Amino acid sequence: MTRHFLFLQRVAVLTSILLCAPRTGATDYSARLLASYELRETDELKALVGENPYNRDRSVTAEWVLGGLDGVPLATEGDYVLKLTWDSESDRKIEVRHEWNSLRFSLKGVDFIHVDVFVASADALPKVMGIWDRDFRPFQWVDAACEPQNAGEWRTISIGVSALSHTGLDDIEALVFEKFSGKSGTIYLDNLRLGDNACFCSRSIHFEGYIWRVLQSDWCIGAGPNRFTDSPDDVYVDSHGHLHLSYAFRQGGWYCSEVIAERNLGYGTYVFTVNARPSPMDPNAVLGLFLYDVPGEHGDPREIDVELSRWWDPDNSENAVYTVQPWQTPGNNHYFALEERRTTTHEITWTPGRVDFASYYGGYPLTDSAELIQSWVYIGRDVPIPGSENPRINFWLLPPKGLPAGQVDGGAPINEQDDEVVLRDFLFIPWSGEPSL
Repeated sequence: MTRHFLFLQRVAVLTSILLCAPRTGATDYSARLLASYELRETDELKALVGENPYNRDRSVTAEWVLGGLDGVPLATEGDYVLKLTWDSESDRKIEVRHEWNSLRFSLKGVDFIHVDVFVASADALPKVMGIWDRDFRPFQWVDAACEPQNAGEWRTISIGVSALSHTGLDDIEALVFEKFSGKSGTIYLDNLRLGDNACFCSRSIHFEGYIWRVLQSDWCIGAGPNRFTDSPDDVYVDSHGHLHLSYAFRQGGWYCSEVIAERNLGYGTYVFTVNARPSPMDPNAVLGLFLYDVPGEHGDPREIDVELSRWWDPDNSENAVYTVQPWQTPGNNHYFALEERRTTTHEITWTPGRVDFASYYGGYPLTDSAELIQSWVYIGRDVPIPGSENPRINFWLLPPKGLPAGQVDGGAPINEQDDEVVLRDFLFIPWSGEPSL
């Protein structure tokens, strides 16, 4: 069928090309963690605020607090976060000094220092952020690649240190926030770490017990390829805990949405529940529920997909497909039909040498065999093995039908209207180690 998957030359999700895109591979916090702000660190890590001689204000307090309680955001690493609160800060600047008694780290081969930042109110949004060392050891000032954009959400801030190669460091003199809108405010910090060549500068959200990075790009990448929005108006979790993903016309072009789980979960059952829709998706739209890893050393794709789409054709009854990449290989795709006006649940059970797919109406688990929509077993040679894969969800637009594969960006929906999908649940059940039946 020629309508299929010219978009699936995904231009990866460009960790090596994009300067500030979410990282697509494994998140290894333990190897390069500088501070998780857990209670065990209070003897080694000192958050000394206002100690710099150029910042004489003593209005800032720093404390370790448990995430998820009393209005404190959930931690992005561990259980605790560092809470910084200030009042009547006349120079609109705060500095947090980090000193360690035993920790030593090196900037050789390190491109970024990352830190997760949660700004509690709009008045506390900083217009400048970076790292300061007044003695030029090894630098004086390194500016962040971005600053927090919205209050009330975690955003990973990346500070570029690729020009530095110093070894044996034992402190960060000051992590600096300045040019606040107001004189009072609260900021939470978590997960200060050394990073590789991926600059995040991305939102993160909590959905069903996992942290998901929100893909953002103002030029076309990934599925489609398309531009991707991380606006809280387009990608968010509502008061019921449901995940909303949109495509929308923004700034003169169409922007799609994708979220990428922080965890690498490996073999097991991945369960995605999609809320019922009031009307079918636009024929040019695709909802992807999938596991993705960077291509292998020979460029072989390592991806397992459930995708809902009519592939440009409003009369196409086969509006869903199971795929084990590469899609071009005969036997790697299985098409079927479902009713989008009903809530559907889709399972990917990934075990060694085998992928079991199942879709049914309603939520997890299947309680009535009459609600089973479709199932399929794949035991071909393209079943991937665990690596740096993670679950992802995206809602995106196809390129114009019939144009050369990989040479055209994602287009517009046929109805030229914004749209959204809602994910009710995500669940992961680890593989028990028993053979699939």
